[in-house]
Amino acid sequence: MAGSGLVLSGCREIRKTHILTLSFDDGFRTSFSKLPKYMNGMDYSKNIPNARPLIILPGERGHYLTPALGAERASELFEVSQLAYSFFEEVLK
Repeated sequence: MAGSGLVLSGCREIRKTHILTLSFDDGFRTSFSKLPKYMNGMDYSKNIPNARPLIILPGERGHYLTPALGAERASELFEVSQLAYSFFEEVLK
């Protein structure tokens, strides 16, 4: 499992509240992908005790392996930053 910083078996040990977002076209996808189970984002989300419901974003958010088109990247980054802001605003009260 080259490059992974988290294994599915370790998810249950995570005690902090988490939010996991994935994008449909990113490399670390959900069960609609053909990736092995250890890379399945839905399984990660289900196995982290305090995880919020999984958020699946359209397009390629996260790892950005393709060039951006016009202002598309800025809009995507703003959307993701708003999700993060809302999450931390709630969790850090």
